[in-house]
Amino acid sequence: FFFFVMTTEWEDAQRRIGNLPPLESEVTIEEDVFENLVLEAARAKASHENDTLDELDEHIDNAQDDDEEDELMKIRRKRLQEMRAQQEKERFGDCSEISKSQFVSEVSEDSKKYKVLVLICSQTDRSAELLPVLFSEVAENCKHIKFLYMKEEKRVAPMIVCYEGGEPTFTIRPDPTKIREADELEWVMAQNGLIETDLQEDPRIHSGNHRVHINIQRKEKSAVADVA
Repeated sequence: FFFFVMTTEWEDAQRRIGNLPPLESEVTIEEDVFENLVLEAARAKASHENDTLDELDEHIDNAQDDDEEDELMKIRRKRLQEMRAQQEKERFGDCSEISKSQFVSEVSEDSKKYKVLVLICSQTDRSAELLPVLFSEVAENCKHIKFLYMKEEKRVAPMIVCYEGGEPTFTIRPDPTKIREADELEWVMAQNGLIETDLQEDPRIHSGNHRVHINIQRKEKSAVADVA
């Protein structure tokens, strides 16, 4: 590998009149030395990839030259982007109760920015009292989705409505008599495409009480599914 040595006009003039010794036209660096330099630079970069922002700031203040400072600044900018992306993904993680008067702003309008799931239950339906609690637990594992709960004065079957782009896109009607644990509700919601889950099978299958017969299918035409 060859590197040409840059000189100034003044140095060139001095050499012409013999005040400076002749300059070798090029400097040779052995291939293994060059590879070591490249590897060392790569290791130095990798050593800072997991640094905190405070640590990066300290390294930037103590940078040996502009190249090192520029590299550290790139890592810092990348770290900030990753942190902002993670914060955006974990915006929620809980379930809030809303009233009818809040529905437009909290559901319709907000769903233009991010996915919203709203559980609607009747105030007088004793069989569905546990659903809001389970729904809140599911929300803890879906921090990128806004979960809401609304009580309906008139008697209605419990439903979970998905809103995206300001419009309802899909509705499921979970049977509260067959859902007693948060992971069971999570499975039902995941099978209908409302959320993602790490569950490999319906947790009720091995519950031992034979509470469930599963036949869940998404009904695209009506966008409403009655589920176990």
